[in-house]
Formats: sequence, structure tokens, C-alpha cells
Amino acid sequence: MNMKKILISALLLMGALCLSAQTVANKRIDDGGSGPFKALAVSDASLPDFTIYRPEKLLESAGTDGTLPIIIFGNGGCVNTSVGHERFLNDLASYGYVAVAIGPFQPGSDPHPMPASRTSTESYLMYKGLDWICNQARDQKSEYYSIVNVNQVAAMGMSCGGAQAMYLSSDPRVKTLVMLNSGMGTMTMANASRLNVLAVHCPTVYIIGGEEDVAFKNADIDYEAIQNVPIAEVNLPVGHGGTYGDLFGGEFSRMTRAWLDYVLKGRNEGERLFKNHDLTGFDGWTIRSKNFD
Repeated sequence: MNMKKILISALLLMGALCLSAQTVANKRIDDGGSGPFKALAVSDASLPDFTIYRPEKLLESAGTDGTLPIIIFGNGGCVNTSVGHERFLNDLASYGYVAVAIGPFQPGSDPHPMPASRTSTESYLMYKGLDWICNQARDQKSEYYSIVNVNQVAAMGMSCGGAQAMYLSSDPRVKTLVMLNSGMGTMTMANASRLNVLAVHCPTVYIIGGEEDVAFKNADIDYEAIQNVPIAEVNLPVGHGGTYGDLFGGEFSRMTRAWLDYVLKGRNEGERLFKNHDLTGFDGWTIRSKNFD
């Protein structure tokens, strides 16, 4: 990319970050999700290259649950659409989270079919999404003002999107890293490498599809390499595709929510799961963890 293109991109990014949020389209997925706060997927005029998954009634959800933690999400294949994960992200939102996912909003019925044409995305977009929601939290004209918690941010992604999340995890604003069907091993992908793994500074979980998952070995390598923060590796033998297309995102949604509730909301169930390895109610899963003491 030449200097002129870099300058234009920077100016466009600065312009977007200065705009207050303005929802221009929305849709309901799985009747709003399984949680207590019915969720929507929305398009925002000030962030057109992302889709936001959030409780429909932001004030009500924040008033009940406190300010809402933030998820910045990278898609499988690093593709420019989150429709393959929309049931999963929508369900997380219905439990009091705001997820900012790479890829423009796509209207249509749920579950939405994956577009035939998919372009790859650059990892810097993870920073763009995080900067945008943090600016909205400070903008008194924004509907997210005093609603989202910029001190409780999860970098999350699936497969190649997990590498994008690993890339973002170096940002001190990130308080937890969630690697879904993903692992770096000795690879360099989406601007992330083993150096990023060794520099992880926050509680981290790898949620993997068992030994048939192509990410299984890399996740194991990462688990052994990360030494200084609480880390868990959980497996459900469903392969690399996870359960994202199931109703409410299936078992991967439940396990991801248990981690997020534990790390970002202080819910006690996570301690029995991730520290004490009590998987009651999570049939078929296996777990190992370290550094929780």
C-alpha cells in the first residue's frame, strides 16, 4: 500500500471514529437469543464495515447487569462477514455483551446463508472496531455512552480470526483472549506469530473442537508456551466447525459465555469449570488449565 492510500485510509478511519453511533438497520436472530436481554444484529452508519450484536434495550440491560463488556470479533478464514457466527454472537449479546464483529451487516432470515463470495480482511480492523466502541463510550451523543465497559474487553476470533484476536491481544485494553478453533503454534498468520503468544498478558482460553480440529495441535503448543497468565484449554469433539450454526450457537456459545462471565463479570460458575475442572452440565467436554492460583 503506497503512502497516499495509507493517508486516505487513516483519514477515513478518523472520520468514522468522530461520528456518533447511528443504527440504520437491524435484524433479530433466533428470536433474540436465549438470554434475558433480547438481542439484535445492527448496522451503524458510523461503522459500516462491521456488524454489532447487542441487547435491543441497551439501557435496560445495562441497568440490570451493569455496564456491558465488549467483544471484538474476527471471523473464521478472516473473511469479511460474520454471518457464519451470527447465531453465536447474537446469543452472547442476549446475556449482556456488545460484540463488534468484522464484516458489514447483512439483512436476511436466520440462519443466514454464508455468502458465496468472501473477501479476506486485515487485522488492523480489530483495532478499528475497538477504537470505535471506546469512542462511543465517551460520546454523550452516542447510544453506547455509559452503557459499555471499556475496561472489560475480550479479543475473540475463530480460526484465522483467532489469529486476528491474538494480534489485538497486545493492546492493554484487552482483558481476556478467546481463541476459538484456533492456535498459532509455530505459524505466522494475520500479523500474529509465536511472539504474540509469548507476550499474552491476560487470562486466555482456547475452545477447540477436539483432536479432529485442525487447530488442536497449535492450541496445545500455545497452551504449553503461555506461562504467566491463567489459561484454560477446553475441547468438545465436534471438529473445526464448532457449533456456531446451531440454535443459539450451541455448546460453543455456552462455554464461551461461561468464560466471559467468569473473567469479565466475576461469576462464580467459571471457577468450578476452569479452575476446579468440574464440568457438570457440560457433557462431552474435556478441560485442562493452569496458573489460576
